[in-house]
Amino acid sequence: DAGRTTDVDITLLPLQDEGVIAFCSRCDNRNYNIVVIQADGIGRRQLTDTSLWDTAPSIAFDSSRVVFIRGSSWNCGDVWVVNTDGKNECQLTTTGNVSSPSFSFDGKQIVFCNDTGICTMNAAGSGYRELLHGEAAYPAFSPDGMEIVFIMEDDVHLMDINGNSLRRLTQSADMEYAPSFSPDGSMIIFTRQCDSGDSGVWVMNRDGSNAEEIVKHGFMGRFSPDGRRVVFTAAKDGNHDVYTVDANGGKWQQLTVTTGVDTYPSWGGSIHRPQVCVWPGDTNNDGLVNERDVFPIAAHWGKTGTSRDESIFWKPQTADVWDLPDATYADANGDGKVNVSDVLAIGMNWGKSHPVLIGMHSPALHTEDVDHAKYR
Repeated sequence: DAGRTTDVDITLLPLQDEGVIAFCSRCDNRNYNIVVIQADGIGRRQLTDTSLWDTAPSIAFDSSRVVFIRGSSWNCGDVWVVNTDGKNECQLTTTGNVSSPSFSFDGKQIVFCNDTGICTMNAAGSGYRELLHGEAAYPAFSPDGMEIVFIMEDDVHLMDINGNSLRRLTQSADMEYAPSFSPDGSMIIFTRQCDSGDSGVWVMNRDGSNAEEIVKHGFMGRFSPDGRRVVFTAAKDGNHDVYTVDANGGKWQQLTVTTGVDTYPSWGGSIHRPQVCVWPGDTNNDGLVNERDVFPIAAHWGKTGTSRDESIFWKPQTADVWDLPDATYADANGDGKVNVSDVLAIGMNWGKSHPVLIGMHSPALHTEDVDHAKYR
């Protein structure tokens, strides 16, 4: 164990921006398209360009993708997804009667409405499941994926992920729409519109208590990834633009300036993934390359993630943290796949050591954590 230390904290790169906001935009009475902008109002970029209407965008929590509706009218058509760099546009449904899609917080599920009720599917478009039969709108997942908030009979409702435990959270004479959770799951934000047509953004506890208007004359509010701010749409001088405000109200910050309509915003996190330091061959990150490093490869066999240096030379390498963080270290050769090729790095660097990084994503996996019988 000479040369190894255990008092070095892991370094995860801090967020390098405040996230990305997706919305739909229409200028000069043309069709709607999906647009993203940085949360500070710079870097506006159009992602789609079609003869149809691209509306109702919802950005993934990690800002990697946007799910939206493409059709011939507002918020009615089929579910599509596109990367936030504008690549890999893909159609997920074909029925033409879908509205209001939204990602789960982990990005693995999409919830949406159709003519029959509220449904979910995997983010790739498979695994269709109807949760609630009946007229409903604007469904959104809770952060833990165990509940869905939605609109039914113009009020905010909540149910579990199986369509059970249905609860009415509001009972107002006004129309309500577009509810969603705060990132910590403690609050729900929604829009309330009175008979005169004037709207406001409201927040309340997840049980429906302590409802409070935080934005007058605004609508389509969503929390920021850290829950401290809210993005919303407001109409001034006949134009609809995107604004942000502190979650408890206050002075607005205008993000877009258009002669048309910028609306239906949602706020994703930083596009920069957290990173860790990986040493090729030390697949359990205990600071020493030895027989223990065979087991993480077996445990994470077949897992994939972001590739890095693709080198097995003994040197520290910066790696984007995978969805399963431990598997980041098991990818010994950095090609983005855990397979037999990773064993070579163990042999090449056998007996070498480095300072141990203690923290959220390490140590990865030790012998005592492995079901050895599974890999015989």
